[in-house]
Amino acid sequence: MKARETKPIRRGPARGKSGARESRAARLGWRGRLALALLPALAVIAGAAYFRAPLQKALDQQVLALHSICVIGADRLSAENVAALTGVAEGTSLLKISPHEIEGRLRTHPWIREAHVMRLLPGRLLVAVSFREPVARVAASAEAGTPLVLVDDDGRAVAQSSGGAFAPLPIIVSPHPPTVGEVVPALGAAAAAVRAVARSAFAGTQPTFFVGDNDPNSVSLALPQLSARVLLGTGELDQKLARLALVLAGDRTPARTAAEIDLRFADRGLARIAAPGRGGPQRACARRGVCATRPRGLGPAVLKGGEKTVARKEDLIVGLDIGTTKIGVIVAERTESGLDVVGMGTHPSRGLRKGVVVDIDATVASIKSAVEEAELMADCEITSVYAGIAGGHIRSFNSHGIVAVKDREVRESDVKRVIDAAKAVAIPMDREVIHVIPQEFIIDDQEGIREPLGMSGVRLEAKIHIVTAAVTSAQNIVKCANKAGLNVVDIILEPLASAEAVLAEDERDLGVCLIDIGGGTTDIAVFADGSIKHTSVLGLGGYHISNDIAVGLRTPFEEAERIKKKFGVAAARFLRTDDVITVPSVGGRRPREVSRKILCEIIEPRVDEILSLARQELNKSGLAERIPSGVVLTGGCSALEGITELAEEVFESPVRRGSPIHVGGLQDVVRSPMYATGVGLVLFGFSQTRGNPQSRFRIRDESIFGRVKQRMREWFFGEFE
Repeated sequence: MKARETKPIRRGPARGKSGARESRAARLGWRGRLALALLPALAVIAGAAYFRAPLQKALDQQVLALHSICVIGADRLSAENVAALTGVAEGTSLLKISPHEIEGRLRTHPWIREAHVMRLLPGRLLVAVSFREPVARVAASAEAGTPLVLVDDDGRAVAQSSGGAFAPLPIIVSPHPPTVGEVVPALGAAAAAVRAVARSAFAGTQPTFFVGDNDPNSVSLALPQLSARVLLGTGELDQKLARLALVLAGDRTPARTAAEIDLRFADRGLARIAAPGRGGPQRACARRGVCATRPRGLGPAVLKGGEKTVARKEDLIVGLDIGTTKIGVIVAERTESGLDVVGMGTHPSRGLRKGVVVDIDATVASIKSAVEEAELMADCEITSVYAGIAGGHIRSFNSHGIVAVKDREVRESDVKRVIDAAKAVAIPMDREVIHVIPQEFIIDDQEGIREPLGMSGVRLEAKIHIVTAAVTSAQNIVKCANKAGLNVVDIILEPLASAEAVLAEDERDLGVCLIDIGGGTTDIAVFADGSIKHTSVLGLGGYHISNDIAVGLRTPFEEAERIKKKFGVAAARFLRTDDVITVPSVGGRRPREVSRKILCEIIEPRVDEILSLARQELNKSGLAERIPSGVVLTGGCSALEGITELAEEVFESPVRRGSPIHVGGLQDVVRSPMYATGVGLVLFGFSQTRGNPQSRFRIRDESIFGRVKQRMREWFFGEFE
């Protein structure tokens, strides 16, 4: 049977929906495609033409006409006056009202600080205003009957004073009283002094303030109980007034022997300009150009049992905090209950960068000024100090040593031998060991021993933490102190000193990370099981935040530092009120007004970077899981508002701000994170010299011969004791 031949069926190309559309578009041609493109535009034009008449009719009939203005926050001005200041007539369409223009119009009034406007249907305008709060009255003289002008804390004149509720406000005497609405920076500085006095021990004394010709640094104060004029200046007013109160309270020389007490400049400290021909011994200070009427004694005066005694020189311990932004000196006295702070002095640091000395002469001058202020307050002569050290050159590591125990009982010589064995590691010639800190001892596999003396065993092991620094950096610190007339008893790593001042014993035992954010460096110290586990130093600090503000807002660095302390917040989301601040310009240009939110947006990236780098360092050390107590922030930059909340987000652990504890005396004055290192230095020195007060005045021998001689002496007496 013959098979039938079949032929394949030919099919055309598959045509989907897209192909059909392409064929239809091809059939339409370019005219059809143009008509399809213009169809939506024609529809919009037709709709506008259709609805134009009803919309115009609605506007003509004033369907959205304004019929009422609601004012919230009317205090200094009545609601009717605020409504009149808007400049909007009744019956105006809401569509023709610009809230932004009305807010700007309201802010031009002297009384109104902030204004917010909102349009509400049907036909209402909501106006919320906040008013300026007068803090003082300004007059050309202190005589009765002189016209007075009210000023707020920004130095803006808001109105003429007619007495009444504003009669109790203090008076600021200015040679050129401002006109209403004028802003005077010197009056703003005087208003800040008014606030500071109200918070100080001089509150309720009815003082009188004085300012010069538009010079913010010319602010001075006259107190009824003090004949001398107090020159305040600007910056750190609370600390200045606290030191003034303490010095006057413990002064053995009558205050009336001085014509003026100068607190204006940090480089002059707290000095008295003696009145001509008045009594009291004087000390010439040619470098500062002033004379201090307070004589130097052997130590601060202390009341014991109703009698005034003088503290002995050997009972004093002095800490010298050489920082990037400030030099701090803390003077403490050894007492039966511990340590009492009896004096302090600060001065801006001019010769350091990132914790390292870059200008010896400038550093020496800063140290001398800080020491003179501390000597004046404590009434003593400072000769020996414990100096702090920090910087990116700091390195640390852990080590381990093993020795055999003689006579099966651990003695002090065995402890020294095991520590020497643990620290017998190769260290470069350009580095110097500044700390050898025992972490724990192990006796015959029994771990966790903190004090092995007297225990029985045949093998003694020790785990220690070694901290090294660059030889040149340590020598430069000693050299600066020596040129300032001071002997350096010992150099102490600043994070270890800060830990002595701010950490509690239970935090050390449980595990805690201390982060000291200073001016040029951020110091990190991790504690666990009661001992130090890790230390490191980052080359970032508050100086970099201030520099970012100076660049971002185009303002001088000193003003950037002031703005950071007064208005800065670590993150914009923690900002409570978005106020407008006045920012001075460079080159004599007019000041500008900037929102605080912009300031926070400049600060936040740098703070987040510092905290993130600290978190990376903590993770690198492998101790991130061993800090159940969380993180403790200290240092001057930790006073920044909102930084603890931001740190909790970065570390995902509880965070607190640490202030100095464990001291008495002037504890209220030094209870600030910026004094943590200085207080910690005296506490560290106190712990090192407990039971052996004479070792505090021994100067370290830097020569190789001296070190070899000391090592041979220790070995000889250790073998034949």
